[in-house]
Amino acid sequence: PDLLLSGDDHSVFIKGYFTHEESPDLYTSDGNAVVRGSVATRLAGPATPGQFAQADAIPGLPPVGIVDNTEGRVFLSRLDGTNVLAEPGTPVFLGDIVESEGGSSIGITFVDDSTFALGESGRMIIDELVFDPADGTGESAFNVLKGVFSFVSGDIAETGDDAMMVTTPVLSIGVRGTTVAGRAAAEGSANTVTLLPDASGTVGAIAVSNDAGVQVMSQPFATTTITSQFEAPPLPTTLPASAVQDLYGDISQALPPPPASRQQDSGDDGAQGTQQQGEQQQEQQQQEETEGEGEEGPEGEAGPEGEEF
Repeated sequence: PDLLLSGDDHSVFIKGYFTHEESPDLYTSDGNAVVRGSVATRLAGPATPGQFAQADAIPGLPPVGIVDNTEGRVFLSRLDGTNVLAEPGTPVFLGDIVESEGGSSIGITFVDDSTFALGESGRMIIDELVFDPADGTGESAFNVLKGVFSFVSGDIAETGDDAMMVTTPVLSIGVRGTTVAGRAAAEGSANTVTLLPDASGTVGAIAVSNDAGVQVMSQPFATTTITSQFEAPPLPTTLPASAVQDLYGDISQALPPPPASRQQDSGDDGAQGTQQQGEQQQEQQQQEETEGEGEEGPEGEAGPEGEEF
């Protein structure tokens, strides 16, 4: 019933941690960082862990998604402790921990037609995914602990505000139907979220929040960066496509294409559509800069490219 936390250069032993009915949150001595009890419990694994395997199913438990693509080596850690090497077609289950090695990535399609990509050296937990297509109800929750990620919301996000939630160590994203890219990191490091145009060119909305405040974002390429869950999210800034590319790299290429049921709405491949939107934004920015150079009068203000991230 004890918990051992191991870091790069030290370990902490918490006696009797699992004797509580609900695992308590863990705070640092200065109170500036916290690990939620549910996360600590899941990362600790089961009391009797399984072995490495290439299991395609868990008896009695329906999958909530399927692996669409992988690059490099990505593993799925099941609730029973079994570790599965992810390959296209591998089922994904509730409670899975998805962990990618350096130079690796994974794209997953979920049962509500949402898609999710996780980049290299990333880790995330499938916390919740319940969807009833007959009633049009459902909830989903994804906890990205580290790494670059991107997602396109599906049917669950359309059932109500914040029905789909994505969290990082310092923020929560309430999804209201849209495409998002982000970077998750530990407390004290930059966690960044960018709202992207959908493949069709439309833009949804997200609410980025933590213990200190909330920001609603509804403009394409709106971006906010947060380093602590105890500091309110700052006002978003609009980035040029080049800066978005620098932040998240090629994560959009790992996003699965929209399922057949949603292709008519999207009108194009999700990853390609997002990339095309970015290229259009960049071309527009370059055109505006060229036109600005030919104008007379005082020099204009520095644009977003002058900012540091």
